[in-house]
Amino acid sequence: CVELDKHLLLVPNVYEIMLHNAGMDYVGDVPVLKLEPLRIKPAYQLLKRIFDVVVSLVGMVIFSPVFLIIALFIKMDTPGPVFYKQTRVGLGGSEFKLIKFRTMITDAEKETGPVLATEDDPRITKAGRFLRKTRLDEIPQLVNVLKGEMSLVGPRPERPFFVEQYGQKIPEYLHRLKVKPGITGLAQVLGKYDTTPENKLIYDVYYIKNYNLLLDIQIILQTLKIPFEPDAAKGLAKEGNVAAAVRLPDKTGRIES
Repeated sequence: CVELDKHLLLVPNVYEIMLHNAGMDYVGDVPVLKLEPLRIKPAYQLLKRIFDVVVSLVGMVIFSPVFLIIALFIKMDTPGPVFYKQTRVGLGGSEFKLIKFRTMITDAEKETGPVLATEDDPRITKAGRFLRKTRLDEIPQLVNVLKGEMSLVGPRPERPFFVEQYGQKIPEYLHRLKVKPGITGLAQVLGKYDTTPENKLIYDVYYIKNYNLLLDIQIILQTLKIPFEPDAAKGLAKEGNVAAAVRLPDKTGRIES
């Protein structure tokens, strides 16, 4: 491809993502690549936290009337609580209670145990389908952000059961725990519900390595488009996961729409 002056597209693995933007160094006369630790720099962490708090407070004020409408919508649809709390894994493997608007029937996993949602999942309520499609069920997580358990942008937090399962299958999966989980993330705006865990991990590692505030803002703006993309909110295909194409931001940091 180089000889023919052709563009080449490669589906990267985590190792290749780790090499992205590596610095050049040398040992004696041997050229080497110098890799920075996989983390968000402390100065950026402070800036990110300030941004999270300010945007979350503004969001709580703006969405407060919507909260009341959604709560009424849920109560009229099916019996049960308005909010749903679930244990998720956050920074460094610590556990916290994630808050969402309830989108499933009460005790949805009482008989099955932890299972991922599928297309046409009978456990999802009518109100829940609308909330999931528009992502409005995620709004209460602004409370988790204010408490410091989450960030606006970051890898989506999973339940302990799935973290253990994915960690055994994909050893690099635990790299996601080196930053706070987010309400939205690069994997959410460039992938879909049925994007494989492996590809989501690539997005997440890329995000950690290339973090900057502008990237967070771009991801949030891209998230606002998701309700208008019908395929984005679908659950896992019943026949299995369908791999999504890996479309990373270009070298300028822009996300391709």
